[in-house]
Amino acid sequence: MIVISYDIPVAFNKERNILRDMLRTLGLYMVHRSVWVGKVVLPERFVIDLNKLGVMDYVEILEVTKNGTLKTKN
Repeated sequence: MIVISYDIPVAFNKERNILRDMLRTLGLYMVHRSVWVGKVVLPERFVIDLNKLGVMDYVEILEVTKNGTLKTKN
């Protein structure tokens, strides 16, 4: 599971919209306005594109490899 979170300044509105389009295309879905998740493998090109857009410093990419402790118990 991949979690991508970002806090991109208003000056980068265009780049933020491009990022959202990229995330949709990669198969991630929005769980909060600036938090996206999905069971995908991010291509290396994704990070290259973030750098080209100038927003890499505002983006966090996390990989979840274990289940959390907040499971639904029946």
